[in-house]
Amino acid sequence: MRKIALLFSTAFLILTNALGQNRAITGKVVNEQGGGIPNASIILKGSNSGTTTKADGSFSISVPGTAKTLVITSLNFVDQQVNIKDKNDISVSMVPSNRVLNEVVVTAIGITRSSKSLGYSVATIKGDEITKARETNIVNALA
Repeated sequence: MRKIALLFSTAFLILTNALGQNRAITGKVVNEQGGGIPNASIILKGSNSGTTTKADGSFSISVPGTAKTLVITSLNFVDQQVNIKDKNDISVSMVPSNRVLNEVVVTAIGITRSSKSLGYSVATIKGDEITKARETNIVNALA
């Protein structure tokens, strides 16, 4: 009887240890032409843990052994959900989105609102104004 109890407890400890292990998922997020997408967000579905892609679109994230799905998001692309149950290396091809960004105002404390709803004047800086200045530092371009 003792041998059977010892066998079951050993098997239980081995299975518990195997399921509790973290594993590394590596991969690359690319656009339709195969170019890497920088700063795409990779988040483990149902948790707050995540990472972003490097300049070439590559990433690495540590997930629990029981993890099943990663959610990949990037500006101007449709969100993707990728099954990672038995995979350690993945490649995700993002599809361009038809969404158009609207004008937003970010106030000093980080609250985003439309410029019409504010009771005070708003400075507007367009993208071409920044590129005309050809400053290497965005703060200098704003001055």
